This record gives sequence, structure tokens and C-alpha cells, in this order.
Amino acid sequence: MDPKTPVAHTQKAVYAPPVKANANLEVGAIPVFHSGKRLFLMEWTANGKRYVNHYLQGMPPFSLAQYKSWLSKIAALQNDFDAASVGK
Repeated sequence: MDPKTPVAHTQKAVYAPPVKANANLEVGAIPVFHSGKRLFLMEWTANGKRYVNHYLQGMPPFSLAQYKSWLSKIAALQNDFDAASVGK
């Protein structure tokens, strides 16, 4: 696989055991090239409430043009995130 090729992975955890506050639980693994730069979009439900987050993988600096193109994807996760207001 070419490390510059964008790859989408979806992984659903049907059941995860209870986890203490501020603890970590590995529910899966996503194969990546550590030399690549990627945006990970995460969505999960806990106690009936939906949560979202994102993570930029790779060594800085990130291209501003690439980051701006990712903002709309981040905004699509959560209605209260205004991608147009970033950097103003």
C-alpha cells in the first residue's frame, strides 16, 4: 500500500467491558504507515449519548491546505463545530 494513498477504516466495537474514568481500553487496531499524515475521525456512543473526536497522525508540520480540506470532515461529525471560524 502506498503511504500517500488515503485509506478509510471502520471498526465497530459491539461490546466493551466497563472502564474506569481516565483509563484506556484498546478495542482494535488500525494498520498505518507512521511516515504518513492522516486524519482519524472517531465516533462512539456511551450510555446512549453520541461523542465524536478527531486525531491528526503524522509528524508536523502539516500542510495548511490539507488541514483546511480536513476541516469540513471534522465539522460533519459535530453540528456545533464551525470550520469556517477556524483561524479567525
